[in-house]
Amino acid sequence: LPIVVDNLVSVMGENRDGYEVYGIYLLGKKQQSLLYDDIAFSGSDSYIDYVNGVLNNRIMVEKDNRWGVINKKGQIKINPHFSSLKYDGDYYMCEKDGLWGWCDASGKYVINPQYEAIQECYDSSYISVKQNGRWGIINTKGEIIEHCLYDDEDK
Repeated sequence: LPIVVDNLVSVMGENRDGYEVYGIYLLGKKQQSLLYDDIAFSGSDSYIDYVNGVLNNRIMVEKDNRWGVINKKGQIKINPHFSSLKYDGDYYMCEKDGLWGWCDASGKYVINPQYEAIQECYDSSYISVKQNGRWGIINTKGEIIEHCLYDDEDK
C-alpha cells in the first residue's frame, strides 16, 4: 500500500531480482522514483520516525545495508554510511562499526561513535551510555557526568 504524508508518497515493490525496494514520489509531479532497500517505516515504531522525518524534510533511507538521510526532493543530506540510524529529536543516534554516537542533520558527529549501547535523550540534557559492559551518564556535549560503573540491573 502506498503511504502518503505531506504530499510525499512511499511505495514498496520488487526490483528485477525479486528483492523488495522502496520508491518515493511527490504527489502531482511526474518524477522518477528513488529506490532504496529500506526506508524508516519498515521497522517497529519506525512509521512514526518516517512521518516525523517527512514533516521535517528528513527521511531515513537504507542502501546496501547502510543508512542515510534524504530530503523530500530526494537529495542526499547524509550519505548512507551508518550501520544503523535512529531519530532522536534534532539529532540522530548513529551506529558505525558496532559503536554508537550522535550526529546532526548534516551527518556531522555531535558525539563520536564510541559506546556499545546508548539510550535516546529526547532533548534531555543527560544520556545513558554503555561502555565496557557497564552504564554511565554523559551530557549532550559528550562530557562524563557519571562514569560507566553500573550493571544493567542498576541502570
